[in-house]
Amino acid sequence: MYILHSALLYSEKAISLKPESPTPYIIRSYAHQAAFDLDSARKSTEMALEHDQANTLALVNLSKLLFGSDHTEEAMETINKAEDSNPENGEVHSTKGFILLALRKTDEASESFKKAIFADRSIGESYLGYALTMMRQGNSDTALQYISAAIALEPRRSLFV
Repeated sequence: MYILHSALLYSEKAISLKPESPTPYIIRSYAHQAAFDLDSARKSTEMALEHDQANTLALVNLSKLLFGSDHTEEAMETINKAEDSNPENGEVHSTKGFILLALRKTDEASESFKKAIFADRSIGESYLGYALTMMRQGNSDTALQYISAAIALEPRRSLFV
């Protein structure tokens, strides 16, 4: 808990030094997320976007927060804004893929995960997402290959094992 408290203190100090920058608000959002204070995390992310409406990191984070709180359509609108401002970002495409999966748009999700993997081959979540689309399409051998890739890329992520 000490580390979270320190992160919040440092983010507040950064905000006081450079209140026009979205970065300290994003840092504060991550600290709130780590403490499971998702309402405060969302507010901090929205404050970051007040300073830079096209900030990809903030848009992706807000989309994930919305998606996690069952605001799927709003999450999709937000991730589309991120895609408009940064169409080559792997994290954007990966997040969009998971939202599309939730909306049962498996083919579109598959394409989004392929774009994510092409844009950034180091994001294990993209491989996991693509594996899920392969499972839904009945292609279990390919799914297992992509799950293995996700685990190899991020072996400490409990989400994958």
